[in-house]
Amino acid sequence: MAQTRTRNPRPPAKKAKKSPAPFVIIGGAIVIALVIAIVATRNSGKGDTTLAQTQPVTVSGNPLPMLPDSGADAALGSAVPELKGAAFDGSAINIANDGHPKIVIFVAHWCPHCQAEAPHLSKLARELKPQGVEFVSVNADSEDAASVFAYHRYFGLPFPSLVDPGQPTGSFTEQGGRGPVSTTYNVESYPTFYVINPHGTITWASDGEQPDALLRQLLLKAANE
Repeated sequence: MAQTRTRNPRPPAKKAKKSPAPFVIIGGAIVIALVIAIVATRNSGKGDTTLAQTQPVTVSGNPLPMLPDSGADAALGSAVPELKGAAFDGSAINIANDGHPKIVIFVAHWCPHCQAEAPHLSKLARELKPQGVEFVSVNADSEDAASVFAYHRYFGLPFPSLVDPGQPTGSFTEQGGRGPVSTTYNVESYPTFYVINPHGTITWASDGEQPDALLRQLLLKAANE
């Protein structure tokens, strides 16, 4: 039976254009700018400006269809494309049929919707950790490693994050800017969420900001499948 994707009435950031400033959080821009400067300075002293964001990433499995604006969602019930990569510290990140429920969140560090969601996702990840629910974020359309790392550090995200090694264009286009992960998952807006049950099956997906209560309900349901 075809399943329908749940949509949030708040508009998603479809094909979001690059913000003129990396962050738009009022009161936080100065702090984030300082984090970026400190990170860049430390790395320049080491002769390494990549922050290890170019860790190898491999994706296998069938590409997912694009999220429909309405109606049946062909991705639901499908096996999740498996991913192997690494976080900033080099620790392994695996998205696979491994018996663990999880949520994969595609973000862009400049996206205001992603910035608004970050504190809520941090709280939810800590709350659901005892239930064995795993959170993973994929940073897409990144301008530079320092900005992505500053985003992760500023919000204190308590879950692993990797950078999709695409070719940043300064704006999201059909011709460029997406790496192998975003391409396989067919992500076209930020944030985009995929909930996966312990059997490696996609049970829900959507884009745009989402209510905490909805994500909590979906993740607990997936965890018990």
